[in-house]
Amino acid sequence: MGIIKKIRTITLDTNIPSDIPSLTILQNKTKSSKEDTNFLKRAKNSLEIITLVSAVKVDVVGLDILKKELKIIPSLSNLYNKLVDYEVKSNSRVRKLANAYKEQVPIKSPDALILALASSSKVDCLLGWNREDIVKQSTLKSIRSINDKQRIPTPVIATPDDFLSRITLTPSKTIVFSDQLVPSQYRPKFFPSKHILEAFY
Repeated sequence: MGIIKKIRTITLDTNIPSDIPSLTILQNKTKSSKEDTNFLKRAKNSLEIITLVSAVKVDVVGLDILKKELKIIPSLSNLYNKLVDYEVKSNSRVRKLANAYKEQVPIKSPDALILALASSSKVDCLLGWNREDIVKQSTLKSIRSINDKQRIPTPVIATPDDFLSRITLTPSKTIVFSDQLVPSQYRPKFFPSKHILEAFY
């Protein structure tokens, strides 16, 4: 196994809980397109992430800028409130860091603010879909350089499927993330509990 990092705090982008309502619809379709099949796989990974963080020793850190996105859908806002252990808020320092990202790195403005808040709050891991503009090695190298100058850590940035393929659990249920793929027999598997599904009803 390569470089490993214990994940004690984690932030979930809004597209992870937003995937869950689609699960029942897609699972009940009699005919599915290739796009449906791919999205169903993604939604199952999102649900596994939500189940994982509810079952292990990790603090889910909410970001105020993400919470605002979910307020328009009560069921998603309800799930967010159940998942989050504590919330951090944006400030002038965070916005300054986000501007530094945008000036020096090819990164979208919303992603820059989310990453700046997660970094400033010393979150260990930021999970979300559609992070192609961040996870490129050249982009990550520039982000780490900016953060190093500010003396703040850079979180692990990953999609749910990539994250699930690179983690193990310690006996005390602490998540350990590796920079290399973990053999499937050593990866933890979790199944949704009733209270997670009830968040939508």
